[in-house]
Amino acid sequence: MNRFFFGRACRAACWIAALLPAVSFAGTQDDCLLHRNEAGLPVIHLDAAAIDSIGTLISDRNIALLEKIDAAFHEGKFGETTSSRAKADALSAFIYRAETAFDFATSLAFQREAIYETSEEDLREAFSTGFRNPGFYPIVNLKSARTGSGRYCLMFDTDRPPREITVAGDLMKAWSEETDLGDGLKSRVLNIEMRTFSYD
Repeated sequence: MNRFFFGRACRAACWIAALLPAVSFAGTQDDCLLHRNEAGLPVIHLDAAAIDSIGTLISDRNIALLEKIDAAFHEGKFGETTSSRAKADALSAFIYRAETAFDFATSLAFQREAIYETSEEDLREAFSTGFRNPGFYPIVNLKSARTGSGRYCLMFDTDRPPREITVAGDLMKAWSEETDLGDGLKSRVLNIEMRTFSYD
């Protein structure tokens, strides 16, 4: 059975972008504050088992919420159960109250006691087969993702040949190429082709 990983990623992404510090681009791990970790914070690795536990926790909470809203809908608290407006309002109530992976990642981002780290290897199983609608996250070629102290840092492998993985039934493709940055500067960049939302 597929489990629901998030229900409102696009909305969550907008306010997260507004709250977190401005994005900076790191060329190497030495350029990233979270990877340098000059404060000596403990680094907590979220492996595949931890990711599955987190996803299951979020799913269980969302299923309980869905059952509560469904009961309220059939009790007529959203209006006549035959009306399209009542159905739309009930759906909206779920979408805007459901927990998402973004909610969880944001709680990790704003705490300052530790740095949390994961990677494609850790995320692949959950994002490929375990949960529904995780396609918002570009995990292909992801070497290391760290968060904490109000920051995110994602390091991608730009030296691998073109490849693709399946995420929630959709292909996520990655390929690298050299890009001219102007003024004689060139950099190797990673291109990722993916759907930003998966519909059943």
